[in-house]
Amino acid sequence: MEKYIKQLIEDIQNAHRQLTKEETEKAETFEQHIQEVERFIAGEEDLIQQSFGYHCRLNKEQFPPPKRLTFEQMNTVCEAFEKLLYTWNVRADFPDELPVEMAYETLVSILDRKFITSTSGFVGLEFCDYEPEACRFKEHCTCKELFAEMEEAERQIEIQVQHLLKLLEAALKKMVLGSSFSSVHRLSLEDPKPIGELQVIAEWLDIPIDDFPSKNKLSDKQLAALCDALLAFWDPEDDMHIWLAAVNPSTIYRSLIEFLKTKVWCTNKGKIILPPVDPEVLKNFKSPLDNLNLRDTLDFSEDDFENDLPF
Repeated sequence: MEKYIKQLIEDIQNAHRQLTKEETEKAETFEQHIQEVERFIAGEEDLIQQSFGYHCRLNKEQFPPPKRLTFEQMNTVCEAFEKLLYTWNVRADFPDELPVEMAYETLVSILDRKFITSTSGFVGLEFCDYEPEACRFKEHCTCKELFAEMEEAERQIEIQVQHLLKLLEAALKKMVLGSSFSSVHRLSLEDPKPIGELQVIAEWLDIPIDDFPSKNKLSDKQLAALCDALLAFWDPEDDMHIWLAAVNPSTIYRSLIEFLKTKVWCTNKGKIILPPVDPEVLKNFKSPLDNLNLRDTLDFSEDDFENDLPF
């Protein structure tokens, strides 16, 4: 068997891809790399016709079953096969500490797989369908650990969201008589400034602004719950509330958290006083409602009803 393994290693080495000078020059160009990416994105089913074994001129029958090989022999073949894949711009993704028998069988199985043989960049081959019970790696599959980490991360986010909802509910009660941000007043340049220093709204309401998770980590339900809790600070008839109610949850979430970072004067009546802004500067700002074009959709002329009258 040792003599056969030496011959097999030689066959594997002979199967290394030898690019022509023209192929090498193309592989080094940016345009060629983009073409390879576009081919891959376009869909493998329409592009791939032959197996890897067809391209490298090897077949599974050349590889003895694991039970006929020693650990050293299998390890030698595996190392040679991985070098072969490298010459074809292919990388196999295995779990750490995978037994050599499984690695050997998995590498040999690549000969029957169909995939793009790239000349630039690398094609990564995965062998797990993210179903631990059906995984070919059995107890060595890392999916369980991955899923457990994801579930724990989701659990921690849910705890964080529920904690924030309680804090927002308590903060709302701090607004006297449940009043909302409709009691916002902006000083003019001529108005005397209130006594005291400017304070971040979130700090005044004891809202830990840095504890709000990124919207990308939230489920739709969690995002909606936080948006509803934040919107509760606004009077439903206020322009800000009307505008935010018409945009997507991500915009609501981002906009209201940014508002909580605003520095204001907060009175003991639950009234928020905004610092003055130069009128000339304000001229350049439009109401958020202007972006919705509500006036265009709600304006009617007499001509609209001319043919609808019954008399």
